[in-house]
Amino acid sequence: VTRYASIENIRVINSGDPIVFNLRKYLDTGDEKLLPALRPGATIFVPKQEEEIRRSVRTVYVIGEVNRPGAIESPPDARLMEILANAGGPTRYAETRQIRVLKADGETLRFDLVSYTEGDRVPLPIIMPGDAIFVPEKIESSDRPSWLKVPPTRAVQVIGEVTKPGRYEWSDEMSLMDLLGEAGGPNQRADIAHIQILQTEKDTATPRTFDLQAFLSAGGPLSQLPKIRAGNVIRMPSLPESPIDNKAKWVQLAKEDVIYIMGQVQIPGRYAFNKNMSFLDILTAANGPTSTADLRNVRISHRGLPGSKVTQVNLAQYFATGDEKLLPKVRTGD
Repeated sequence: VTRYASIENIRVINSGDPIVFNLRKYLDTGDEKLLPALRPGATIFVPKQEEEIRRSVRTVYVIGEVNRPGAIESPPDARLMEILANAGGPTRYAETRQIRVLKADGETLRFDLVSYTEGDRVPLPIIMPGDAIFVPEKIESSDRPSWLKVPPTRAVQVIGEVTKPGRYEWSDEMSLMDLLGEAGGPNQRADIAHIQILQTEKDTATPRTFDLQAFLSAGGPLSQLPKIRAGNVIRMPSLPESPIDNKAKWVQLAKEDVIYIMGQVQIPGRYAFNKNMSFLDILTAANGPTSTADLRNVRISHRGLPGSKVTQVNLAQYFATGDEKLLPKVRTGD
């Protein structure tokens, strides 16, 4: 017989007279009196076992992504791990971080099996007869994208200049670096010095900017990384492709991140600037002075400082001597 045979209900038909033969009982007892007599022309029929939901005072139900879902007879002291083992364990598609125990009284308990196996000794949920254990399917897989299954309470959105922008499932033990890694990291156009994070708290959204470039250059405690929570939005802005592009798309640049160049330069305009750049960097971005520029009388107006402050620079003397001390310090807003 096959493994699907209902060996308790084998039918033996002799001369039109059917007899029910329980093969399991015979194998358990060895009583030859249970063997039916066979005559020439007899018919033996082995039916297929019918799947049915069994219910008793010790029944626990295991459903979802396990190898043998169904009703399991469980002793009163059985633990979650034993019940999952009796169900064949989770499948390769199981989301074991989001196991749910549906209690007979209507309560729902969540259990993170991955964290438990990694040493987070949270108490195992108590399983009682009549409870159901649900092992959900993984949200992301290469052949089954299903982002609609992720509720907003467990999702983070990553948009802008990353390799794989999208909506990602979030867990509180993850960090911003984990999230960017999952999104494939910043692409070549990403401005990692001005990552924008929209942090949500109930019905309020608070914007924040984070300088990842400075963190990667200087290092520091991981506590300096912004705390990401489910519901947040992370936007990776883009760098201008060239000074001309910089000028053409100036409306996209926040005033806190720009510097202004006017007068006798090749391409005057409003340019993106950060603290890692220098006076020569921004002058070069504008393609340098024109042939009629007065290099002895370059003026820099430092905005955002108390009072009025203007620095006069003799750029001709710098070109003649190479003295770096002659070059002024400039910052965004100047």
